Amino acid sequence: MAFQNNALHVPQPLVDYCVAYDPSEDSHIRNLFFPRKDIAHEVDLIHTVDTAEILRLYDLDVTGDSEVGEVEWKPGSDLTVRVQPMASKARITPALKAGADPAFQYEMRATKQAMISLGQRMEYLAVKQTMRSTSVLTQYQTFNADTRWDAFGSPDSSPIDDLQAAVATIRIKCGAKAGKSTIRIAMHDYTWMTLKQHQGVLDRIKYQGLGAILTKELLAKMLDLRSADDIIITNARYTNSKKGATAAYKAFIGSDVIVALVDDTDDLNAQALGREFVFDGLGDGNNAFLVRKWIEEGRGMHLHVPFVGVSCAVKYQATNAANAAYLLQGVIDATDTNRYPADMLD
Repeated sequence: MAFQNNALHVPQPLVDYCVAYDPSEDSHIRNLFFPRKDIAHEVDLIHTVDTAEILRLYDLDVTGDSEVGEVEWKPGSDLTVRVQPMASKARITPALKAGADPAFQYEMRATKQAMISLGQRMEYLAVKQTMRSTSVLTQYQTFNADTRWDAFGSPDSSPIDDLQAAVATIRIKCGAKAGKSTIRIAMHDYTWMTLKQHQGVLDRIKYQGLGAILTKELLAKMLDLRSADDIIITNARYTNSKKGATAAYKAFIGSDVIVALVDDTDDLNAQALGREFVFDGLGDGNNAFLVRKWIEEGRGMHLHVPFVGVSCAVKYQATNAANAAYLLQGVIDATDTNRYPADMLD
C-alpha cells in the first residue's frame, strides 16, 4: 500500500528551534554616552564651578611696586539629580508553563522579558527624552530639504563639514584635545548608509587618496577621533502601539545624529555630557538593580501565580549639555518611505 507524504507524520513544533526577536544590548547606546555612577540617595546635589571665572583675563602687571592682583574662582549653580524609580514584572502562569512547548523556554523567556522591558524604557529616557531633546541639548542644528545628507544634488548638503563643526565646537567649549579626549558620534544604520553614499564624502576620500569607500576608520581619522569605535551605528527600536493593534516601530535615535564628549577621567573636574546616576540602595548591600521572584496566592486553578520582577532608580542627567554635546537634527528625510521603510525611523 502506498502512503502519501503526510500520512505517517502529524506536524509538531520543533523542540530546538523558535523564531523570536532578541534585542541585543549591543545596539543600545545609553551607557556609551552616560557612564554609570552610583549614588547613595534618591535626591542629591552636584556642585559646579563658574567657567567664566576660570577663564577670566586679569591685568596682572606688577611694574614697580604695584599691588598684586587678586584672582578667584567662584562656585556656579548647583544641579539637582533626582532618580526616577521604575520596575517591571512578568507573570509565570503555572498552567502555561506546564503546557508550553520546550522551544518557548517559557519561564526563562518571561524572566528575560522583564529585563528587556526595563532596558527599553531606560534607552527611551536616555536617547529619546534626553539626547534628542533640544530643551536639553541646546546646541543643535536643524536640517532642511537642501542641507539634509540625502539631498545628494544640493551644494548645501555637506555631512563632513557638519560633523567637523560639531566636534570642533565641543572641543573648544570643553577644552578637549583632539585625539586624546573621547568624543563619540551616534547615528542610525540608514544615516550611516546615506553618509557612505554621499558624493561629496566620496570625492573628499578620493582626493585624499584614501580609496572610494567610507569606513568608520576613515571617518574617525577625518574628525580626529580617538578610535573608530567612537562612531556608533545603532538600529535599536521600540513600539508603543496598543496591544492587539498592528505594531508600528520607531528608532530610538531616529534621523538624528548625536555628538558628545563622554570621557570623565576626573570626576572633580567633569566636562563630559553627563552620567547615568543610579540609586545603589536597593536590596541587600549596594545593589543598583533588584531582581525578585514572588508568588501571589489564591489565583487561578493552581491557586497561585508566580511573578518575576526587576526594579531600579535611575536618572540620565546631562550635567554639561550646553558645552559637551551637539545634536544634528533630522539629517535624513524620515518621511521618504521609498528610501527608508515607514516603521524604521522617527
